Amino acid sequence: MLLLLNIRQLMNSARRLFLAFGLIGALFGWLGSTTPAFACSCAMATPSEQFENAKAVFVGTVKDISADGYDNIVDFDVSESRKGLNTKSVSVTTSQQGASCGFSFEKGREYTVYAYDDNGDLGTGICSGTSLLIADAQDGDSEIDITSNPTDPAIKTTKSKNSIAPIVIAVIISFIAGALATHAVEHRKKTK
Repeated sequence: MLLLLNIRQLMNSARRLFLAFGLIGALFGWLGSTTPAFACSCAMATPSEQFENAKAVFVGTVKDISADGYDNIVDFDVSESRKGLNTKSVSVTTSQQGASCGFSFEKGREYTVYAYDDNGDLGTGICSGTSLLIADAQDGDSEIDITSNPTDPAIKTTKSKNSIAPIVIAVIISFIAGALATHAVEHRKKTK
């Protein structure tokens, strides 16, 4: 009777141990299957969709940049309005951080700005389509838009791998291992 009681206690301990190993294995499987996180995540949009989604689109030169909390307020002299502006100067807000999708403007440079409604003000960022405008080196007359660098590690498109499958696989393998170990302990008990 004492031997039977000891075997039951051993079985219960083994089940708890294998369950703990299974949960730990699932946790490590989940942690190992995660992908790097990026603070800024841009949805894939065509230039025409970016234009359509913008409240204002203009070409302008940065005349001043001032900080306001976590944002920069960028003042522009507008040389061409393509959508939504009737003024020769405008201020646009952007985050100071590229990881928060902020666009990095430089004073004195000319940009094509795609601005969205930011609580009644105009805002922009690296996902909106805003780009640096430079003169072509060959003829000086044509203009080239240089968009924010799509290979920048702070930018990640919303297309991502499904990371739930490796987690499910790790959990299943962990529980199978626990069941096999429990079965082995029970089999040992029967043969004694």
